[in-house]
Amino acid sequence: MGWTVVRPDLFTPPMDWGSYCDWARNTTASGVSLLEIHGQGTEAEMDGKVLGVISQESQVSSLGDSLAGKFGRFPMDWRELMVSKAGGAVVESFETEYLESLGFGKKEETLNQIAADIALAVDATRRAEPPEYGCSASGCPRA
Repeated sequence: MGWTVVRPDLFTPPMDWGSYCDWARNTTASGVSLLEIHGQGTEAEMDGKVLGVISQESQVSSLGDSLAGKFGRFPMDWRELMVSKAGGAVVESFETEYLESLGFGKKEETLNQIAADIALAVDATRRAEPPEYGCSASGCPRA
C-alpha cells in the first residue's frame, strides 16, 4: 500500500486529455483511488468559496467525504468535471494568491500542513466501508 504521484503532463510524450480520461476511468474501475490536488486563485471563487473537494456524492466517495471534513465541499456539481465523472476526486487545497504572499518559512509550513491534511484524509479511507466492485475509494466511473 502506498502512493504513486503521476504527472501525465510530464510523460514523454505527454498524455493527451482523452488518454488521461481513459486512464482515470480504468484506474478507478480497477479499485485504485485517483486524487487530483489543485490550488486556485480567488478569480475561481464560487459561492464565496475557493477551497474544497469536488467528488461524487457522499457514501460513494469515502475519499471525498474524508477530504471534505478538512477542506469542505466546493460548490460545483461533480458531474461538471471529467475527473470526478471518471471516479476521481479533486481537492482545491490552497488559494494561490495567499500562498504566494507568504514568506518562505510560513509558505513551507503551510504546504506541509496541506500535505498532512491530505495524507490523513487518504489514510482515513482504509477504515471506510470498501467500495463496490468496479469502484475505488475516490468514486465510480460514471462517464
